[in-house]
This record gives sequence, structure tokens and C-alpha cells, in this order.
Amino acid sequence: MKKKAIIVLCLALVLTLIGCGNNAQSSDEHNAEYEEGYTAGYEAWDVLVQISGITGTELYLTARYTALLLWILNLAAGALICWLYDRGRGLRQGAVFVLVISLIHGGGELLVAQYNASIAAFIPATVAMAAILPLSRLPMYRRAYACESSPMMVRRTSATGAEKPRGAVWLYFAPYMVLILVTVVLLVIPPVHEALSRWSVGFAFPETRTAYGIVNAATAKYSPFHPLVDSGTVLLLTCIISYALLHGRGLLERSQLRVMLSRTLQKTRPVAVSLILLLIISKLMSGSGQTLVLAQGITHVMGRWYALLAGVLGVIGSFVTGSNMSSNILFTDVQVNAAADLGVSSSPLLAAQTAGASAGSMISPSKIILGTTAGGVPGEEGTVLRFTLLTAAILTLVTGVICWIIL
Repeated sequence: MKKKAIIVLCLALVLTLIGCGNNAQSSDEHNAEYEEGYTAGYEAWDVLVQISGITGTELYLTARYTALLLWILNLAAGALICWLYDRGRGLRQGAVFVLVISLIHGGGELLVAQYNASIAAFIPATVAMAAILPLSRLPMYRRAYACESSPMMVRRTSATGAEKPRGAVWLYFAPYMVLILVTVVLLVIPPVHEALSRWSVGFAFPETRTAYGIVNAATAKYSPFHPLVDSGTVLLLTCIISYALLHGRGLLERSQLRVMLSRTLQKTRPVAVSLILLLIISKLMSGSGQTLVLAQGITHVMGRWYALLAGVLGVIGSFVTGSNMSSNILFTDVQVNAAADLGVSSSPLLAAQTAGASAGSMISPSKIILGTTAGGVPGEEGTVLRFTLLTAAILTLVTGVICWIIL
């Protein structure tokens, strides 16, 4: 029973790893403001925009469609966790909570994405955290509720007990508050963001032409990097300020900082190598015309019905690489070229790509291994995959149908 319980808990952990993920304006002025609000970084959305090269209305519409599709995934993930806990009763008990939080996540992302895609997930997630307290005070949640026989929750007690927290409770939330503050200052306040965005770094590249006539135009500054407003800068400043605050309060020692930096380096080194190699492969495929040939072959066979399977490429990419971002690196150009070959907007296909990659994360071996390792049941990856595979297939199909309707 205990082993079954931990396996089910691993399923919930894997589900929470997928992405959460109208007053629309379509004027040129709004599109220009939207592009200024976008900050280059290293998230799944960022690489999708960088590789596809979408701007203006196309960028704006892609953000809207992506937010809509991720909203569906977000709602499905919440409902599935309730189902894992106590089946039908769990769904009834958690319905209000899941619907409200999903509305904040998905609806908020849909709204914020129209103005600044870089914080479209961060702002709603912060608001949702704040909404937990008032939701917990609703009459239906004041009554104690627990499913003692649920295979999802394994309650463990320690003979020695947990270490008593040191310092005020708010200090443990300080890094999150600092992150919010830094994000607002650098990304949300227009004068500050505009001033800091003026400095960019990029390299010039000459025109290249393949024997098959694939031309890559010359550029004075290819994919410019904005170091002062990059998402990495936001995280770096947050870490520095948070460490100074916690160290000043005696909660972190210098020796602990060295340990944390060492562990961070150990974890990020293989990821950095994989990311660099994936980017090289992606650019070689794109610059040599390989993605164009792939897209033309697929669209010639399937025509406009390709939209139904647009998210499948995202799923495949996530399954192989274990990352939404890496999937977008590999297949964004294929989606763009498929849209061009079909003579349609690339926005729905790009949205289906990143939404499919998000759904595909739940069947990624690396994500499943992470869940089973955290749950203490290594070797049960197949049990978890049998459940998440069907879930991912259904969500990908729903994504494809919506993409086809939009197209």
C-alpha cells in the first residue's frame, strides 16, 4: 500500500511539472508597445520568439493563443491532482479551489501576455499565491477534510521532530518578495525598462547561401542580448539581495554559500552543454534548409489537417529532450515553415508547439525520473508513464483540435 501511495504521489509531482501554464487591442501602437515589453531570455517562450522571428501582430496573437492553450493544461493538471487524491469526491471538494486558481493562472496569463509575455506567468502565479488565504477561509474549506485511504498522501513522522525555524516567518518568503520587486522594477516600469533595454550585445554575420538556394541574410547584430533586462539578470539580482538579507539575519553563513554555488554549478553544467549543442543543431537545421524540407514534406501530405498534429512535434521534442524550451529550439522553425507552406498564420501552430511541448513534459523520462526519485521509488517509471501517456495524448489532441479551429 505504501509503495502504491508513493507511486501515485509521483504522478502528482510529474503533473505539477507541466506548464501552467479580453480587451484585445490590435493597433500598431499596441503592437509596438508589446514588442518593447518583450525581454529576450532563456525560457521556452523566449526561444520560441527568438527562433521564429515573429514580431508585431504575429507576436501578439501567438501570445494570446499560447496562453489560451496553456490555460487548458493548467486546469486539467489541477483536476487530475484532485482525482488522484480522492477520485470523484476529491474533484467535488477541490472544484472551487482549482477553478479559481486556474482562472487566475490562465486568465491572468491571457491578459498579461497581451502586454508583456516575459511576466505573463510570473504575475498570475504571484496573485494566485495571495489568493490561497481568502480561498481557505471559505465555509466549504473551513471544515476538516481528509481521505485517510488516499494512495496519494503518505504522512511521515520523525522521532526527533523537525528543526524549529529560526527568525521571523516573513524572512522565509523574502526571496520571493525580492523577486517580485526586482521583476516589477526591471520589466514592468516602462521608463526603467526602456532605458536599460538600450544596451544590447550582438555579433555581425555575413550572408550565407547553400547549394540548394537557401539564403541567410547578413545582419549587423544577430539576436541581440540585453544584459540589463534579461531574465537571468533578474534572478541574479534576486539571489544577491536575498543572500545579503538572509546572511545579515544570521540565516545563511558564507560556508553555506560556497556549498550552494558548488551544487548549482554541478547541476547546471550538463544542462548548459546540452542547451548549447541543441541550439547549434537547431541553427544548422534551419540555416541549411532541413527544417524547411521537413515542413514541406509534412504539409504536402497532410495539408491543413496538419494543424491537428501540430502539438505532436512539441510532445516528441519534450519526450526526447526533457524540456519545453529544448523542444521549441528543435521544432519552432518547422512550425514556421509549415505555416508558410500552407499560406496561413504561424501563430496557432507556434502556440500548439509550445503547448504540446508543455504537455509532453509529463511523459519525459527525465521528468518522470525526477518524480520517482523525489518520491523514493526509483524503478517505477513505467507505472507512472502508463498513466501520464494517456493524459498527455488527450491533452495534445485537444490542443490540435483548437489549433485546427483557429486556423
